[in-house]
Amino acid sequence: AARDAGLSPTSPGTLSAGLRRTVRSEAPLWLEIAALTSFVIARPVLGSFGRSTEVFIVRGADRWEVLAFSAALLLVPPLTAGAFGALFRLGGEVPRRLAHAATVGLLSSVALWQLAQHLTDPPPAVVVACLVAGAGLGALRWKAAWFAAFLRYAAVGGLVFAGQFLLDSPTAAIVLSGRDRGIDPDVTAAVEAAVGDDGPPVVVVALDGLPTNLLLDGRGRIDASLYPNLAALAADATWYRNNTTVAPFTLEAVPAILTGTAPTDGSAPVTGRYPRNLFTLLGGVYEVHAGERLTGLCPVSLCPAAGLRAVPHLLADARELWEMQLRGEGRSGLLVPGAFSGRYEDFGGWIDEQDFTPGGRPDLFFYHLLLPHDPWDYLPDGSRYAALGPPSGLLHGYWGDWGTDVARQRHVLQTQAADGLLGRLFDRLREAGAYDDALIVVTADHGYSFDLDSPWRGLSEDNFDDIMWAPLIVKSPNQRAGRVDDVNITTADVLP
Repeated sequence: AARDAGLSPTSPGTLSAGLRRTVRSEAPLWLEIAALTSFVIARPVLGSFGRSTEVFIVRGADRWEVLAFSAALLLVPPLTAGAFGALFRLGGEVPRRLAHAATVGLLSSVALWQLAQHLTDPPPAVVVACLVAGAGLGALRWKAAWFAAFLRYAAVGGLVFAGQFLLDSPTAAIVLSGRDRGIDPDVTAAVEAAVGDDGPPVVVVALDGLPTNLLLDGRGRIDASLYPNLAALAADATWYRNNTTVAPFTLEAVPAILTGTAPTDGSAPVTGRYPRNLFTLLGGVYEVHAGERLTGLCPVSLCPAAGLRAVPHLLADARELWEMQLRGEGRSGLLVPGAFSGRYEDFGGWIDEQDFTPGGRPDLFFYHLLLPHDPWDYLPDGSRYAALGPPSGLLHGYWGDWGTDVARQRHVLQTQAADGLLGRLFDRLREAGAYDDALIVVTADHGYSFDLDSPWRGLSEDNFDDIMWAPLIVKSPNQRAGRVDDVNITTADVLP
């Protein structure tokens, strides 16, 4: 035909026409694969990530990264599989159809296995049954045109899953409102009027999972032999000994500290849901240095997102999660990849990076330190030890008849590690001549329980003293005399 038209078989016109024919032939097959990969890959991953906004916060992602992540989940698997299958077209139409039927059969087998896992705890023999059934569906695709049409229409499912993820899950808070909030000029003017031209440095450290009971020496004081830096701070500051948390879990408890409001169940911990917070209050006047680990209340105008660099990490997290789901392995409802690895080293590095020297705009330093929160693997000097998982006796979130003493001891070790880091921070402030003038706040989001037959994180009548009471130590600017205040306050009172 090319020769009859006066064209060379390798001319640009011929190649363009051939490409169009290939695309027309491959596009319907790609839709079929997209339908299956959206059910097999995108649906379970987006479902899990949609409930876990913290995974995007940990990776430094904002709305554009979330959109790119969801698009990659929908497009990359079918495009990759489709491109591989298209290579068989070089061998002719029959090899291409066989390759496509095999792909449909394999993906159908995975879908059936996922369904079996959802309905029951399937024995290994079910894998064989799923493979046989998948092969049957692959053969059906070879023979039945109606099945091909069904798969092509089913490709719309990927758009449905993406819509639910982006618009009707907790992650929608990032996509629709996110961290793209400006600073209210009226608030900035009020802060400028309040602090004048020489505002004091503000240093806030929120520890994670530290019950006040763990700090006590038996006489109602902080044990200076175990926690010398916290005890030294209390000697210069006001220790609010009856401070209680307003939530037993981090994603509600930390926003309460940063906003001064009671937590709202299910609200994503991002600026769009909590627009009035420590960062938007002081960010117009203060230079913000924030180390948020599981929350995203600092707007991107003050704390820039990681940008598209976050997407490869998110896709790697998605692959790990999907493989775990495929193996039938459970995973925590909180997806926090990387957040708890190197937490001691990360805070130490953050301390070393800061310039605490007064001058220019006043500084706000905030860090959420994920210590002494489990996993328990740090010694007081920050070195690691190879603990074989959680302490014995912790079963399904409850403490059994053994292991609580060891668990409490390991929690003490990690609290000592956190105390050592606080000592480094205070030393840096003193070296810079900023300690005396600074407003320093050290608190914790919630406690931890080590009581027999009680939940380690949830609240019960037997463990409320460990879960509810959390330390709050506040050193006002130029305060030099320590005192204890037993007024009843909560973590929602910290910001006011």
